[in-house]
Amino acid sequence: MGTSAGYTPAAVPECPYVVTQTWASAEALRAGGALKENCVVTVPGPVIGTAGNTSATFITLQPVSATEFADEALVNTAFELGAWQGTYDFAAQKLTKLADSSGNVAVDTDLTFDTVATQVPWHLGAALGVGGWRDNYIEDTTLTAADTVVLANQFVGNTLRDTTMDFTGWVSGAITRTKVEGTGTHAITGAFASWTNSDITGGSTVNGRITLNNSHIENSSQVINTAGLTSSATGLTNATIKGASVLTVLGAGNITVSGGSVVTNGSIITTEAVVPAARSINVSAGSEINGATLRVDGTGTGGITLTTARVYGRPSAAPTDSILLSGTTTAGSISYSRVDVDCGVVGAGPAHSWDGVQGAIISDSILRQARIVKGVAAHAFQIANGSDILGGIITANGTTTGADARFSMTFSRLTSMAITQLPASSGSISFNSCNLNNSLIEMTSGPKNLSLTDCLMNGINQASNYIKTSNTANTSTGIALSGTEIRENGRLDITETGAGSFIQVNRCVIKGGVLGGSFGRMLIDGTSDAFSVSNCVVDDGIFTVTNAAAGSLTSPTSVYDIKVGCGGTFSVVNPSAAATRQFRHIRIQGRAVFSALNTSGGPNFDVFGIELSDESQLNLLGALAAPVRDIDIMGRSVCNVNIGGSIQNHRQDQETVLNTGAFSHFWTVFELRNPLAVAVPTPFTCTAANIGKLRSKAFDDWIGV
Repeated sequence: MGTSAGYTPAAVPECPYVVTQTWASAEALRAGGALKENCVVTVPGPVIGTAGNTSATFITLQPVSATEFADEALVNTAFELGAWQGTYDFAAQKLTKLADSSGNVAVDTDLTFDTVATQVPWHLGAALGVGGWRDNYIEDTTLTAADTVVLANQFVGNTLRDTTMDFTGWVSGAITRTKVEGTGTHAITGAFASWTNSDITGGSTVNGRITLNNSHIENSSQVINTAGLTSSATGLTNATIKGASVLTVLGAGNITVSGGSVVTNGSIITTEAVVPAARSINVSAGSEINGATLRVDGTGTGGITLTTARVYGRPSAAPTDSILLSGTTTAGSISYSRVDVDCGVVGAGPAHSWDGVQGAIISDSILRQARIVKGVAAHAFQIANGSDILGGIITANGTTTGADARFSMTFSRLTSMAITQLPASSGSISFNSCNLNNSLIEMTSGPKNLSLTDCLMNGINQASNYIKTSNTANTSTGIALSGTEIRENGRLDITETGAGSFIQVNRCVIKGGVLGGSFGRMLIDGTSDAFSVSNCVVDDGIFTVTNAAAGSLTSPTSVYDIKVGCGGTFSVVNPSAAATRQFRHIRIQGRAVFSALNTSGGPNFDVFGIELSDESQLNLLGALAAPVRDIDIMGRSVCNVNIGGSIQNHRQDQETVLNTGAFSHFWTVFELRNPLAVAVPTPFTCTAANIGKLRSKAFDDWIGV
């Protein structure tokens, strides 16, 4: 062929060898330096495809020098008429990359396995969609177990859209840098698979035993740990479940959530089974449950554990977010440790429902607006170690007695909470070293125990800040209050009707804010067999012990080492006639009132060691077992002793009032603070039978008469 310059190029020389060669003859040409750059070589390649769907290949190579082939190759197969693009390692006789005409690409860089040749179902061709097994995009495709099981349990860098893949047959596997989206179902039945840096989104469903590492479940997608599995864990590490998505474990599988994982936006983590199973949900290491549900169902020994985690509800009037552990005989437990829980606004739906629980413990945690329902079959419920419970409702049921049915709170704070122990419960409630602020604690009728030790109780008003018990007959029932302070609108109401029950109040303080202002209150009402109050202080507060309609306080009652001051009131009303009532070592001052009243023919009173001062009042209206003795009446105070009573060995100063019956005035001192300034002696009233009795100076020092 000529040119405008009249130049005619040299003719292309004919190839000195035929195109089709065996690998050995092609290697001889290469080794002998006989390759020609314009002469391609075609050699037989590896058989490709999966079992039952294979094809022989022919590899066409382009020489780039007399001794070297290019890596790029054309690959002819029986699957299509046209050649595919590939990369061929001539020395190793292996395909390292192959891309079919449908855009499916397989790459094997280390040549450890014949991945390109033997682990890809190339026969699917266009039916596989656009994409492949590594760094590919697969859409609208169904891959069967027979096709996917040959993938060496590795699936990396792929995007699956509206695609169904069946990994049945995997012993274990890893799915990495993969995005699953759309409505397809991805089954990993019978296998364990680890998803890393991957996303499951857009309503997708994944079935199988899996873990999620730095991965996400989003937009109403589901991951289902299928039934019939072993107890290997399904875990989330630095993973996210959001957008009303669901992670479900069936059978005996467990769920772990750790490494800063987040479950949010109405999503659910749940274990459900119709057979007993030891399954659990464990949330730890800074993970977050936000507007979501954790649920364990069934009759096994699984539980829910939260450690160094955050749990938040949605701010709705009736939240459905919950932590739920249910089942009639579930032996599992719930544990919170160093957890921050905020359930939003408390509404009708339970935020935390615990039924059939072996036990529940909240330790070193914060709960805000929690709604907790502890089922009737549930066991111990403990709040401990610096926990802070702020707002919400706790219903603490339990039908068994003893430690297993208890609700206890230790070294913690309760604020604006309502705790209720329902009638069906026979458990106990105890508080040790706690602050109870503006909270309602109610133990309804039924045999229960209540214990408060070294606690502080105060609040805004008594309508929303009180402890109330209504106990029925039970010999094990007891009320024990020790080292507790009821302050500024704090209120404690105790009703006891149990034969053999007891009430003990020791080292307690009932205190108000200012004289005549807000006050603390303790009311004890009922038929307890034993009652004692000792080493207590009532300042601008009210302490009342009275009988109930069904009976009265019975057995030896002792009140001793008591201080009533600052306008406080201490009253014992209508104790029974079964035994003598003793009141001793009592100080009444600062416009305070101490009354022991018996208007129904109750027991005899034994009263001694009384100090009455600062415009205070002592009322003893009942029969006396012995004279009131060892008493000081000072500072405009008033002492009223019932008709038929007597008083002796006492001291009384000016402007005090003593009203008594049989007045035995020996060892008695009446004092004038300033005799020169006082023209009128201290007033007193005696019956006619007392006039002129025991006036001997050997016994009396009666000044001013």
